[in-house]
Amino acid sequence: MTYFAQIDPTNPEPHPILCRLAGQIEPSADILPCPPETDTDWWYHPATGEFTPPPELVPELSDVIEKKLYYINVWRDTQEKANLLFDHGGYTWDAGERSKSRMEETLALADATGSLPEGFFWTTADNTDVPMTTTELQALASAMAAARGQRGFEIHARQRQMKAEVSALTTVEAAQAYIIDWPSQA
Repeated sequence: MTYFAQIDPTNPEPHPILCRLAGQIEPSADILPCPPETDTDWWYHPATGEFTPPPELVPELSDVIEKKLYYINVWRDTQEKANLLFDHGGYTWDAGERSKSRMEETLALADATGSLPEGFFWTTADNTDVPMTTTELQALASAMAAARGQRGFEIHARQRQMKAEVSALTTVEAAQAYIIDWPSQA
């Protein structure tokens, strides 16, 4: 859809003129096409020849930054809930919330009964069953906790870095263009 701006030759003041559909303005030689990316109610500025969105469509920098900070928190929460893989004892293991919960329950069982069930095994990330003693399971639990702690700190540090970077931005455009993600993915 194409919009047009009409210049009012009777007005001596250079002022913005709204972009409108062709049928919404009087036909004359003083009609200029609005750029294709514009929408209705964009302003044409005769003094500069520029088109801009109306002021209410241009967000305030503080609002854009506030929204980015909110989405950084959403990113952080999503990262913290994502599954995590770690290596220990020549295998790759899951360290997500469900694995952590199962590990805690299994260690509680071992603590309460003094041993693990006969033939006990823990399953790797690629579904290989690995026989375990209580001592081996405790070592795996420690490695899992360390992997979760390391990843948690990485997530925390990255979200703090992003918040500092976003808070330091000085233009709406830069704040809107800021990508919330890990550096290699941003």
